[in-house]
Amino acid sequence: MAVMLCTTMQAQTKTVTLQNDDLVCKGGRYERPTINYDDKTITISADTLIYDATVVIKNANGNVIHQEQTVISPTKTVINLPQTEQTEKSEVEVLYDDKRLYGFFEE
Repeated sequence: MAVMLCTTMQAQTKTVTLQNDDLVCKGGRYERPTINYDDKTITISADTLIYDATVVIKNANGNVIHQEQTVISPTKTVINLPQTEQTEKSEVEVLYDDKRLYGFFEE
């Protein structure tokens, strides 16, 4: 019974689907980072290293609530937001090279 209680208390991990109208295919596949999130953390990873990526988190009004430059790797990069910004997040942008990927957090 305790195991069932702990399982239901864990946050549900969700995935943001990133979009780009003109995403370039490299080596027969798309180079597209994966963003997972729950109530407390946002993680981003990619099949290959992406240097000098800028991750921008916006609220529903389009205002930037968090921005950081990072290296995205296959081993997951964690983006830490203050608790107040966690509840306000609405959209994420990932900018690197000449690409702009974007997606939306579920409410």
